[in-house]
Amino acid sequence: MAQATWSYEMPPGGSGAVGIEDYMLLDERGETIGNVAVVLDRDGTRYVVGEIGTPPFAKDRRAFPWSTIADVDHEALKVILAPGAMESGVRLDSGRAVENGPAD
Repeated sequence: MAQATWSYEMPPGGSGAVGIEDYMLLDERGETIGNVAVVLDRDGTRYVVGEIGTPPFAKDRRAFPWSTIADVDHEALKVILAPGAMESGVRLDSGRAVENGPAD
């Protein structure tokens, strides 16, 4: 899995969710793998960025193209990945995250 070299904008720490941020992120088996951190648009493609693992120990952020999302359950606050989505997720370099500033 490649690591992204582009910067990405994260919401300011402690800010409230405005969409599906903070929803649980589940794999295709329905197992919780982390939380949704932010939704990004890059070059015309929408991505769901998940913080994979159990915070505060895990800081593995992966961007999943919207096309790999099988379902969003707003009542249960869950985003469910489609089969094979983990392989298509792009690992993001946390050192390139931008908070409240311009990202590429």
